[in-house]
Amino acid sequence: MSSPALTYALTTSPNPLTAGLNDGVLTILATNNSGGVVTLQGMEITICTGTASNDLTNEPTQVTPILPTGWTISKPQTSSGAYTFVFTPPENKVQIANGGSLVFVLTNIVLNAQAGISQLTITEGSTSLEPYPTHIEKVSVYPASWSSITFIATPPQLPEPGDITLVWDGPQGATYQISYLDPATDAVINIPAQGDPPLSNNGTYPGSTNPPLYIGQTTVFTLTVTEEIAGTLFKTQSQQTVSVVPAPPQILTFTSVPGTIEYGSAPQTITLTWTTANASLVQITGIGNFTGAQAAQGSVVIPAPLVSTSYFMTASGETTPPATATYWLLCEGSTSNSFGNIGYWQNANPTEEWQVVINNGLEAFSVQTDGGGPGQTITIFLVLPSNLQIASLNSPNVDYESLLSLPYSSSFNPFTIYTFNAYSSGGVPTGVGTAWAIKFPDGTIAVVWYASGTTFWPYEDPWEDGLNVTFNWITYKAAG
Repeated sequence: MSSPALTYALTTSPNPLTAGLNDGVLTILATNNSGGVVTLQGMEITICTGTASNDLTNEPTQVTPILPTGWTISKPQTSSGAYTFVFTPPENKVQIANGGSLVFVLTNIVLNAQAGISQLTITEGSTSLEPYPTHIEKVSVYPASWSSITFIATPPQLPEPGDITLVWDGPQGATYQISYLDPATDAVINIPAQGDPPLSNNGTYPGSTNPPLYIGQTTVFTLTVTEEIAGTLFKTQSQQTVSVVPAPPQILTFTSVPGTIEYGSAPQTITLTWTTANASLVQITGIGNFTGAQAAQGSVVIPAPLVSTSYFMTASGETTPPATATYWLLCEGSTSNSFGNIGYWQNANPTEEWQVVINNGLEAFSVQTDGGGPGQTITIFLVLPSNLQIASLNSPNVDYESLLSLPYSSSFNPFTIYTFNAYSSGGVPTGVGTAWAIKFPDGTIAVVWYASGTTFWPYEDPWEDGLNVTFNWITYKAAG
């Protein structure tokens, strides 16, 4: 006999079917998994009739079939202990494409009062397959007490990984086991574990002596109930799915070694490092993509930049949106120069001027004094090249995005950097920390601040001094 052309699956309602039930339902799903087109001239479904434990029903005429669209039912065929439903497709032939399926439902089944296992036989009618192939399904009818089996998971959905509780109830005398797949190890976890006391017919897990039942992702729990009755092993399963909203991806750290670059003594390379949570893919713009263990904790060695540079990371996981982070590797520098022969009685040369050069040799601005002397102050003027723009800052600690939105202009207010004490060669620097941003034509932005002013060569008479002025700076240029 040829093998069936279709693949069959049988489900029952309720599940399980129990003895004495008067409205049982059998659903037969027939699917074409052959890889080609299957042609059928009909279908027969035979059930066992009688009052024995291996008979499904003693009232077959009460069964009501539900057929695929266009199919019809012919006069049933009866014999001792069997009842056959004969189904015919439209125009006596139907073609089922690969992957297609047919559904046949038998409703209103009055089940026998005895528990047992009955046989259901499916016969395919096809002129290309003779004798006609058959397929047999087993239909289990459980003791009436099994109709009350319940299995509940609380809560059925978690907004994030957390603890759940399982509750069940069923007939006495049966054996109960709960199982689920641990996604961390791909191992099946059984409750109770080997060597632990058996579960009762009604209970809660975890109990008072059990640790919490924690799940990190959507998990299917299966309750299996088994019992041998009069030599027949009865087994049924009930499943509960607890949905867990996947935790969003997080970027825990994103930094570099070294953490800053000193202009003029930068290393050849730097190492970007990161740690994430719940991320399967890490992308660093312009650098590369990282998966698996490298997505969770990784590093990459890249050439050291010449200016402060941003690196943009995207961490993707099971949920959207992805996590993003921008890391700035700062390039810092310092430049100093001195004014000589200035003091309470002396005037600095107003034309004395010196350049402040930053950003890989580019001239940022020039410094010029107002002369100092009896006025007791030294005020500097910032002389900008025509292609640069400047903006005042309250502090040098400003992020790049804020620097971009500053109101830049071509002029800057002068400020006092040193005040002399009367009749003394000593004095105090003023305006320390005064900061400004300079925008270069190539998009680079330099943050500059007056770091210190110190005197040298102090004399008691005629109170002449030299003044050393130091500016610190950081340059920024976005990656790409």
